[in-house]
Amino acid sequence: MRHRTLASLALAVAVVATGATISRRHSAQKERVRQAQASLRRAEYFNHEDRLHVPLRDAELFSSLHIGIAGTSSPVAYEFVRLLGEPDAEPRLVDLFERGSSGARLYALCGLTALSTTTVATYKGLLEADRRDVGMLQGCSSVSVGLPREAAASMRFKDICRELLEAHRESAAQQAVAALVGSASKKNRD
Repeated sequence: MRHRTLASLALAVAVVATGATISRRHSAQKERVRQAQASLRRAEYFNHEDRLHVPLRDAELFSSLHIGIAGTSSPVAYEFVRLLGEPDAEPRLVDLFERGSSGARLYALCGLTALSTTTVATYKGLLEADRRDVGMLQGCSSVSVGLPREAAASMRFKDICRELLEAHRESAAQQAVAALVGSASKKNRD
């Protein structure tokens, strides 16, 4: 009789332990589903066209110039490229980093990378404390969402930044050619 009681007790302990294991697995699975749903909600927030039609200072989305399947232009990215061509671009980028939204800070970091190597490390360090989400959109790919410090370390950020800086260089070259043509035309008229 005692042997049966011990066997029953062992069986009961095994059932409880199995139930606890199943419960832990179920809880972990529920947590993964909850995180996936939250991630989708965050991506949906950034995947709205209105995110592209805001002033640069308010940008929550860091994007390349041409986005979407049809290569729609990003007004915020164009505003950034124009800013890089301004004579006071560096102090304006510093101000943008200090006062701007999460996406604006990534644009500022990108611009400072091109204009000032001394301040970039400082600003990358300041991103550590920024807990706001930022979206990134390159070409027709999906929006990726994360913290600014994670975004700034990603290949996607580097690719978008490289594209924006190349657009700035092309724009500056076009302006130089136009200035040369204009001055040659003026000399010919004189």
